[in-house]
Amino acid sequence: MLMKWEFERFASDKQCIERALVMWKEWMSKKKTYTDDLAAEGTMYVVNHMKLRDHQVSLIFDFFDEYLTLLDYGEEQAEAFYKTIMRM
Repeated sequence: MLMKWEFERFASDKQCIERALVMWKEWMSKKKTYTDDLAAEGTMYVVNHMKLRDHQVSLIFDFFDEYLTLLDYGEEQAEAFYKTIMRM
């Protein structure tokens, strides 16, 4: 479980996270199956194709680390995490 300050860190750049997740989902939708390796490759695709500042790169990696971990427990868990950030 994340600490409040970690959620606040993600919430400080909601637009960046939202754009990254949309790009990641679009990239993943073109793949035939889901694997952890493919999900990680998608994260690298997002980081390499978005214009990010240095601090945003680590933010995106940390976000996807948590998001993909939660995705292992179900899409509902991962989406709840994302929606919590967006509500802050």
